[in-house]
This record gives sequence, C-alpha cells and structure tokens, in this order.
Amino acid sequence: KKYYESNVYNEDFRDPLFIDILNTWVEDKTDGKITDLFLEGDISPIDVLILINAVYFSGNWTYAFNPENTIDSAFTIYNGTDIETPYMQCNGLEYLYYNDTDFNAVRMPYGNESAAFYVFLPNEDSDLDNFFDQLNEDNWNNWINSFDSISTFISESDLSKTWFQIPKFNIEYVTYLIDLMKN
Repeated sequence: KKYYESNVYNEDFRDPLFIDILNTWVEDKTDGKITDLFLEGDISPIDVLILINAVYFSGNWTYAFNPENTIDSAFTIYNGTDIETPYMQCNGLEYLYYNDTDFNAVRMPYGNESAAFYVFLPNEDSDLDNFFDQLNEDNWNNWINSFDSISTFISESDLSKTWFQIPKFNIEYVTYLIDLMKN
C-alpha cells in the first residue's frame, strides 16, 4: 500500500454484486477511463485472488494537430475493407521518418519527446503479415535507431508540399496474466 498505492480487500466472489463492486472501483480509480472491466462470468466462485493493474496513458502530442484540419477519408482495415474515418493532419516536417523496402514509418513524439508513438505502414506491394514476419527485437532496434528527418528522404523543393495525415484513434489492450504468472 505504501509503495504502490494499492489496497487489499476481502470480498465474497460468490456475491452477485461483486462484479459491480469491482467495476465501480476500477472506474473510480481510472477517473472513468476504464469501465466494465469485468463481465458476468469473468470471475469464478473458486477464484481466490484478483490482481488488478491499469496503465492509462494520455499524452499530448509534441506537435499538436489543429482540429480545424481534420478531414474524413477512407481507411483500409486489415481485411481490405475501406471505412470512412476522421483523419488528423499537419505538415509533418517535425517528425522523424524511416523508409524500408516493405514499409514506411514515422515517429510521433509526446510532450518533451521522451515518449513516442511509432506508426508503421506497409507499402502497397506488402502487407501486415509480411511486416509481422519481420518484427523481432533485432529488426525493431535497427528500425528505431534509423529514423531521420524527412529532408533525408525528399528534396527541399518537395518539403513545402509535404502533408502528413493519420486516422484518429484510441488503443485498448486487455490481457490475462494466468499463463504469464504460471511461468
């Protein structure tokens, strides 16, 4: 409790209201950012411990997108279907880029640039499966250490024509620690 701002509770997992109690606690601790973490059936009466941890990251882009530049455009999802979605836009000159034979990538920093969001876009003659096949620790480190200014990749005369756009997004990830904790 002292070091991790954590609490220990003794609760009856068989209580039908227990899921609501947990979800209310999670929602309160995350300022409403995480709701309905547990659904009916997620917790068994024979469970003896529930360990909850949440990481919430809300960073401001170092180079903010002007909301007035938001446009709707087609976005191709994994199965090849196009969906209409809002895109954030800027000139993108401040970002660092990486070009590979199979994909292009951009580094979008947050705040003081100690954290960044990396976007990898497969080239038209490639796909995500090919990218995932290449994704390993060595390649990742090589790619991340190879990002450079856009002026490295395009001519000075084309810099004024540069326009960067990315779909608006939220990312959520849930994992169960049972297998990890067994190892």
